Amino acid sequence: MQASATAKSVNENVILKNYEKKVKEEVRLINENLFEMLKLLKIDESSKGYDDLGLNKSSQAEIDSFEIEIRSSNLIKSTESLSKIVSDLKDLTILNDFKSINSQITNHCQFLRMNENEIDLQLRMAKDVLFKLLQDLQNEYYTSRYK
Repeated sequence: MQASATAKSVNENVILKNYEKKVKEEVRLINENLFEMLKLLKIDESSKGYDDLGLNKSSQAEIDSFEIEIRSSNLIKSTESLSKIVSDLKDLTILNDFKSINSQITNHCQFLRMNENEIDLQLRMAKDVLFKLLQDLQNEYYTSRYK
């Protein structure tokens, strides 16, 4: 039993480490793509018609536009991956949090037992009152002249 719990704990730790690696990689990719997009969007104030590679400004603008599209799609892919990781972690937490679920069930059972005892006590008191009233009514009936 103990070995099973230890193996499960080790397995969960491995899964969490993998998620941590994925999150770090995705955040790194988001940071890198944003940084490169900002570099491409920087306005160059030079007035010459060609850049350092000999391309005219319109050609360079098309290349930059294409690279921004690629980087923005990479950015979206990374954020979707992060959303998936968050969803997986929520599922993992919900499905494997037996201690919390057991404690909630135990607390609810204790609450219901307390209510059961209170209701039983109230029913006994009502039974005693009704029994006393019924006895009084029977005595009244049998002692009356209308029987």
